[in-house]
Amino acid sequence: PANFVVEGRNKAGKPAPVDFVVAIAGPSGAVQSKAVKGKDGKTLVSYTPTEAGAHKINVQADGKDIKESPFTATSYEPADLSKSPITVDPNPPIAGKPTRLVLTLKDKNGNPVLHPSEQPYIIVKGPNGDVKVPLKDNGDGTWSGEFTPTAPGPHTLTPYVGSTAGPATSANVKPNVSAANSTASGPGLESPVAHEPTNFTIQSRDDQGTPVKTGSEPFTAVLHPANGPAQPLVVTDKGDGTYPVQYTPPSAGPAEVDVRHNNTPIKGSPFKVNVASNVDLSKTKASGP
Repeated sequence: PANFVVEGRNKAGKPAPVDFVVAIAGPSGAVQSKAVKGKDGKTLVSYTPTEAGAHKINVQADGKDIKESPFTATSYEPADLSKSPITVDPNPPIAGKPTRLVLTLKDKNGNPVLHPSEQPYIIVKGPNGDVKVPLKDNGDGTWSGEFTPTAPGPHTLTPYVGSTAGPATSANVKPNVSAANSTASGPGLESPVAHEPTNFTIQSRDDQGTPVKTGSEPFTAVLHPANGPAQPLVVTDKGDGTYPVQYTPPSAGPAEVDVRHNNTPIKGSPFKVNVASNVDLSKTKASGP
């Protein structure tokens, strides 16, 4: 519904009761309106546009147009929140890091809505409760805002225009893994032996040093042996925040194992290791003439 107020005034310019006649025409014809008299000569006129486009509003008193009548009002298709997507950046979001949300308002035909009937916003529901995210009009049918998730885990993002809610969008917030706090340990970093399989395990940790219990983090490991080229190592994601690494040193001598998260060295990396020889001199024999 749309409404406006007409103020009646007498010749002295003071408020006075006036019987107004209102006629409204939309793009396809007449639109029904309702006028209700109030106090101080004011009349409230309400009508419901049935289609988008220009509406001609003619207001008369005593058979004559009032000042500036006829008026023109433009109605717009309302937003259809089932067709209005929310984009998330970064996606997935990271706990403790600002996340940008963009709501693209579209009507039932998929066209941008530049003039929503009420202010849009987004309600984010997460492990620590609900957060209302106010949105700023970008002038092109998109509305943007920002929030910072406080905990990892599943979140839902529900768009609103006024009190009307749309379908929720799901977002799984990742923990804020810190390369500087993540660790690695095991025999492969302590006492490796040439030509013998060994291993170590990476433990992902957040910015507080707490072990992370989920996987899918971009850890990498590279062996720089005493002799020969660098060897990328296979890092296995167990899905619980740990990442086992197995490798076989190709030669004895000083070596380095470079472990990184998102191309940033983890705590203690590169690890300097002394690869022992697998030759047992006590059992080695020489023979010949």
